[in-house]
Amino acid sequence: MSSPGPTDNTLDSRWRASSLRARLVVLLAIMLLPFVLFSTYKAWTITTQLEQDAQRQGLLRAQSVAATIDDYFLSTTELLRAIAENRDVRAADHEATDRWFREMLGNYPHYMNIIYVDPNGDIQAAGRHSAEEQGVVNVADTVYFARATASDGVALGDFMYGKISGNPVVHVCYPVYGLNDERIGFVAAAMNLTRVQERLMQEVVPDHTTISVISADGTMIARNRDPESWVGTDVTESMRVANMREQREGADRLTLPDGTKKTCGFTPVDSVPWFVRVGVDRGHIATEVSKELGIHFGVFVPLLVVAIVGWLWIGRDLDQLHKRTEQLSLTDALTGAWNFRKLEGDLHLETMRARRMGTHLSFAMLDLDDFKQFNDVYGHQVGDVALQSVSNAIATTVRETDIVYRYGGEEFCILLPGADSVAVQEVAGRVRQAIERVGIVVDAHGRTEHVTASVGVATFPTDTQEPEDLMRCADLALYRAKSSGKNRVVPCGAVAAALERV
Repeated sequence: MSSPGPTDNTLDSRWRASSLRARLVVLLAIMLLPFVLFSTYKAWTITTQLEQDAQRQGLLRAQSVAATIDDYFLSTTELLRAIAENRDVRAADHEATDRWFREMLGNYPHYMNIIYVDPNGDIQAAGRHSAEEQGVVNVADTVYFARATASDGVALGDFMYGKISGNPVVHVCYPVYGLNDERIGFVAAAMNLTRVQERLMQEVVPDHTTISVISADGTMIARNRDPESWVGTDVTESMRVANMREQREGADRLTLPDGTKKTCGFTPVDSVPWFVRVGVDRGHIATEVSKELGIHFGVFVPLLVVAIVGWLWIGRDLDQLHKRTEQLSLTDALTGAWNFRKLEGDLHLETMRARRMGTHLSFAMLDLDDFKQFNDVYGHQVGDVALQSVSNAIATTVRETDIVYRYGGEEFCILLPGADSVAVQEVAGRVRQAIERVGIVVDAHGRTEHVTASVGVATFPTDTQEPEDLMRCADLALYRAKSSGKNRVVPCGAVAAALERV
């Protein structure tokens, strides 16, 4: 017996079900297509923005390290000039000069040696002698001897291991003229490159950030990550030294021999043919992109669903909800202050306005002193409360026209439209005092502690004729405030004056 065929009612029900499924698929496609397109666009914009942020912050940090290295070499040049003018040195009194160098070297721990070299390349006087004390050491086969002999002024050698000390050094040389004004040799200071290495190791940077000092001929001078494997090696290709020599300062990408990809900022050291390169792992940037997308879509997706339902049933405009989402993406989740992305847009607009109107524009960058130690002692939850309290103190202290941003970590920025160099120092001083007065509860007994802040300020057009350089000027001033004692305000002009005196 055959099975009965489908009835008309059954066919009609199946057709209606199929039609409903088709309409649901079409509706779902209409809902998802804009979301997929927007997701792709948002991932691209966030990646681009984070890479630009990494390059900009890398360049600022590289400029700070380069300024410190310049200080080392400028002070060394002044010392050598003074030594070359000494009467015993000019009279070629090698015994007296040798005694003087031995006494002097103990006061200059950042030099491995101070030497006097005659025209034949023999070291006739030295602050440090070889352990064997077996006669005169000759350096005529070194790069620094050739360059010093050919130069009428300061000459710089290449990276090498000192013939006496055996340590990694670079020689800074200066000519010596005898009492009859004829050239009789040169004096040299063997710069202890471990000091440069220590300077990099003191930089508090995340694990994904690498700072390198590289000579123009491609030799790695110092590195804050795994220096034992890198210092003294030829990195001409891996660190794109030719690109740095051509551009002098800027940003790029590179891939290390182990496959690690970096987004970098680099700058030259003015006093010596070296470059400082700061790189951020692009793997870290990819992780941050995922986090940003998660945060963005955690807010955006529910709003998108509500907007589509409203569009289908009520006629609500999705644009209003999207604008709200974008506003949320411009604020710092912890403190409620504007974030770095908002700072970029505001700084661009205000610099254009200041240039067009011929008005002042000031910028302040502040960093909480020893905040890592505060976090280590009291924990990150108390640290978060401290950041919120500091942000509130800043917001209630600045002028109504000033704009406060959280730059990242424990750093905050203030944009001050119309403020001249006097006004910005007054506001920065009030902010510093307000932060110092904030009491932060650190335990269940209600015990309070306090934090301090160092502030760097810069003003257009007083400190720079280019408004776009305000952030760099303020960052250098902040570094000077940190290195000169902390809990103070330093204007960018004071940094320039200090460099001129060196």
